[in-house]
Amino acid sequence: MTNIIEYVYYRIASVFWNASSWGRNTYHGYTSVVLETCIVFNALLIFSILRYAITGAYPSETIDFFLKTIYIPLMIVSVFFLTSKDKKAYKKLETKYKNDQYRELKGWLIAIYCILSFFSIVIISCVW
Repeated sequence: MTNIIEYVYYRIASVFWNASSWGRNTYHGYTSVVLETCIVFNALLIFSILRYAITGAYPSETIDFFLKTIYIPLMIVSVFFLTSKDKKAYKKLETKYKNDQYRELKGWLIAIYCILSFFSIVIISCVW
């Protein structure tokens, strides 16, 4: 599981690393926020579906509950720990994953994962 999260971190960081307008000094913070938001939104999606199945509470109620009690404190703590982590993680991961197979396919899958993580909350809150 750690290898998957590291690889997703590396691929997201490579987008911010190569973006000339954001610079190479701030890629770590952007990457941490995007990755943590994707993970938390996935947890919110699973939590909403389970809560609806068990109690019948609509996902909009679950999203409000989750945002107030879990998401905001979790984001504060996770951003603090991720930004205080090793700031040279990209270079270490680049040497590890530089010559991986199916690089382009994995990149597209990670892009789809990030997009679906963000849109799943919108879809769940609008549909139900």
